Amino acid sequence: MTFIVILQDFLLYLGLVFNFKNHNSSEHNFEHPKISVLIAARNEAKFLPHCLQSLENLKYDIDKIEFILANDESIDETESIIKAWVSRANNRRYLNITTQTTKTMNGKANALHQMATLAQGEYFLFTDADCEVPAYWANDMVASAVNSKSDLVTGITKVKPTDWYASMQAIDWWLTLGMVKVASDAGVVLTSMGNNMLISRNAYRAIGGFASLPLTVTEDFEIAKAVKQLKFKAVHQVSSENLIFTHAQETLVELLAQRKRWLKGVMGLPFYWKIMLGLQAMFFPFILILFSINPGLAAALWMAKILTQSLFIKDFARSTGTIVLPYFLITFELYYIFVSWSTILYYFWPAKVKWKGRQYE
Repeated sequence: MTFIVILQDFLLYLGLVFNFKNHNSSEHNFEHPKISVLIAARNEAKFLPHCLQSLENLKYDIDKIEFILANDESIDETESIIKAWVSRANNRRYLNITTQTTKTMNGKANALHQMATLAQGEYFLFTDADCEVPAYWANDMVASAVNSKSDLVTGITKVKPTDWYASMQAIDWWLTLGMVKVASDAGVVLTSMGNNMLISRNAYRAIGGFASLPLTVTEDFEIAKAVKQLKFKAVHQVSSENLIFTHAQETLVELLAQRKRWLKGVMGLPFYWKIMLGLQAMFFPFILILFSINPGLAAALWMAKILTQSLFIKDFARSTGTIVLPYFLITFELYYIFVSWSTILYYFWPAKVKWKGRQYE
């Protein structure tokens, strides 16, 4: 078991080193197609102003970009913040989400569906209200789609490392997104990320949009799966120019709720991927058993796993110009053990998925 996990990590590292692909050139001087940026906000008054400021700094042709922002039944100051921002330019539109249009969509999917119905762009770009986008985000995502002739582009997102706990979440994201990147470069589309995603208008209409997806708490996972099923091309674009910043979950309860929602999507992956992820989780109990039999061998294998995993994370983060300090890579292993098993236990705990003040079956 332990040897298999170390081999998996080593193969992932080799896949990253020898098969890393960026799907656009650094040259963004192409004729900009019209794009629509869609953001659904629910109780995001704390972070929304930073998100909106980053949107104002985008370098994309202002005549070729429209912003559609939706207030998804917020009870804080989100609505007034959006309305004030939208009123300052003609290419901004406000949408108030009050009711679900169909019983097959959850809250966020419903909001995204209503916004996409209004969108006029050739490409739809999605991010979240608690994110901050870099100046060339739209240019880089669109260039990737145009140059690779792709209809789905997944970008890269980084958790702001404000303290140790946030830094651990950031490394966890690097590890997970690195796996997704290696799989994507190998031609296997696992998922996309709703906080950094581009979908062509053509593909979105062919899929039927969010309204056609099964009832889910991971609408980004489901729409990526629909893209794959209809044979549209998808790529994972990783660069400093589309590196979006998001915020860490502040408490363990919030973190486990987020992970439980994500694990719902993981359960929809092919069986062999679930086996691979399951082996990763089972490494820890097996290494403890091995410690009771042969402490020296167990320590050597554990160090080999940490080293291989750290090299993978470090090199993947470096592809976006991000440096991960060795101290965080070493302490991440203990964090990963605790959060992985806490997530597994919480997933099977008989409680509904809770997210953004809503409960889902």
